[in-house]
Amino acid sequence: MAFDHCVGETLYRNGITLAFGVTRTFQWSMAFFDPAWQLTPGTSYPLAFTIDRSQPDMATAIAISANTVVVPLAPDVALFKRFMKGEKLTVEAASEAFVFDLTDTSKLLPDLLRCVESYVGTAPSTSNPFETSPGR
Repeated sequence: MAFDHCVGETLYRNGITLAFGVTRTFQWSMAFFDPAWQLTPGTSYPLAFTIDRSQPDMATAIAISANTVVVPLAPDVALFKRFMKGEKLTVEAASEAFVFDLTDTSKLLPDLLRCVESYVGTAPSTSNPFETSPGR
């Protein structure tokens, strides 16, 4: 089996697991899992997320199972650092808002990058001077 991604996750008191992952191509994402959800796999759901008191970021969650969505995140150093330094993540979906403590993301996110690098080597530098990769 070929290496695909590194992930770190935490189960919160609200019953939702929050995970961050980095793929072999250094695409990063967050995911949410709740065994009570009844989602339609393959369906996209718009959401907004806020880190601490920042302006909301719009994103799309994609259901990968009946109870899990993945939210691809922009390859943006500033966003990566906001997650690392943030204390609270608020996610607003169509009918509910969820709040998560961002405990230890300052350690987790760089660890995920190092994990991927241990399998595939360092992240390639971009040939686009206007694009950044996470953690760089």
